[in-house]
Amino acid sequence: MLKKWSTLEDSFLRENYPNMSKMDLSESLGRTSSSISHRLFRINLSKNKKWTDEDELFIKENYLKLSNAELSVSLNCSESKIENRLFKIKLKRPSEWQRVRKIKLLTFSPRSTYPE
Repeated sequence: MLKKWSTLEDSFLRENYPNMSKMDLSESLGRTSSSISHRLFRINLSKNKKWTDEDELFIKENYLKLSNAELSVSLNCSESKIENRLFKIKLKRPSEWQRVRKIKLLTFSPRSTYPE
């Protein structure tokens, strides 16, 4: 049986979604993760990154120095959001940079000692 959403639950989602995971929200509200996702969509809540001019300037100044993972930590977003933003603002790393970066990561990675 479908459990109706209350205005109190919607308020809880609006207040806590920016800082809580869907799993935490589902535990707090006694709902499934799927139910939380559907409700967030229904009430138009998302965690989409709003890019500021400062964010874009930081990316432009550092995309050749830092990996997407490092940029994502600095800007508090996911690596895929960094990839999408690089594409949108037409920034592309030279293929040589990617090869050298990969070698550096493999050299310092603790997993590099394991055979692939």
